[in-house]
Amino acid sequence: FLEHLLHAYPEPQVEFEIENLCWWAAALLENAGDAILRELAVHGAELVCLEDGTVLCSTSLPKVGRCTLRLQSGSIPNVNDTTRLLTSICTALETINLDWLSMLSQAVSGIARALEDLMSDWFDVSLLNHVVVQHASMFGEDWATPYEVCWQADGTANCIVMPDVPHFETRHFSHFEQTLGHSCKGQTLLYQYLGTYVIPCHEMLHIVQHLHGGLKDSDPRSYAMEHDASRLNYVLLWHVLQQADSRLPVWSKWVLMLEGINRSMIASHRLNHEFGSACCDAYRCWADSFGLE
Repeated sequence: FLEHLLHAYPEPQVEFEIENLCWWAAALLENAGDAILRELAVHGAELVCLEDGTVLCSTSLPKVGRCTLRLQSGSIPNVNDTTRLLTSICTALETINLDWLSMLSQAVSGIARALEDLMSDWFDVSLLNHVVVQHASMFGEDWATPYEVCWQADGTANCIVMPDVPHFETRHFSHFEQTLGHSCKGQTLLYQYLGTYVIPCHEMLHIVQHLHGGLKDSDPRSYAMEHDASRLNYVLLWHVLQQADSRLPVWSKWVLMLEGINRSMIASHRLNHEFGSACCDAYRCWADSFGLE
């Protein structure tokens, strides 16, 4: 939620109107307000209503109103202060040990079930139930860092490869600092954790494309298969998240969908500010043509 505020409201002070939040952020605030406010309080911050200075609480979250973050010292944090707050929250995650492949395997199983339910009447995708997951190979060289942090689907091997997060070195965390502005290792670990849910739908769709076998694209530069897997990714993710998952809080689906929005906002910002209008126009044409132009 804090990351979303920083992306959506990059003003000297992070202020927002509840009624103008994107639907996913508003739903997260409504459904996980107590958890958000509790975590902010642990780190010396709170949400307040600008109209009357009322401190927001989980039992009386308003539907409308202009709000801002406030430190419990009484000062209103600027963007840099908010970034430091985010860093403080994420730093605590650096000591958490996770079974990354087990988490990914469970997410992939849920996606496979959803796709089989949706497609089995006209297309046999039963092999999705046997997709294996593994970590990317580490080459140990600086040049390899961008490749070591990538995800990959291998249709022939019926396999999904994710970054080997347990063996990340300083150069991997530096990569995310330079490309995404991560301020600490914990923020990168959170990004990777959420990625075990947000990314696999895209990779599983690539395997579906492979299983179909009849999808042809005569232009090697069009990336039509990449386009289709990307366009359907979050639609499929939302469908998968309707399945009950006892491992996650009931409001987790709003977290994961908002993470997808955050990643899209980052990509849009980079496209507009790092590559120029001509590149943006070319991308829009490519996206609107379903990857064929």
